[in-house]
Amino acid sequence: MTDDAEPPSEQPQSSDVELTAEEASKYVDFINRKAISPTDGCPVCGSPQNFVVEYAYKVETIKEPFVMGGSAMPLFVTICYNCSFVRLFNRNMADAIIEAELAAEPLLPLPEPAPSGGETNGE
Repeated sequence: MTDDAEPPSEQPQSSDVELTAEEASKYVDFINRKAISPTDGCPVCGSPQNFVVEYAYKVETIKEPFVMGGSAMPLFVTICYNCSFVRLFNRNMADAIIEAELAAEPLLPLPEPAPSGGETNGE
């Protein structure tokens, strides 16, 4: 018996997972909170009319050497109603930011403020 299996592709593979209405709404709220201004929109045409696609995607990352199962980057997607531009957002990162905001804690530690004690630069 011969093995006719194709070697693994070096192209990332994707699979989709359906988002619930609650998850889609959570991501819409997240994007709206992070927008620079209320009219911040599509980077191509400027339209504020975008929607979150009802599916989230897991894109397999390319690893050398190939690892069966690999690692995946979960994404949610927005599409512009005006020009169809697609934006991808990392679900894990967005969920971590949302969770940190709900806990009123920064996701990353804030830097210590620079000391201010009337120091001069030696002049």
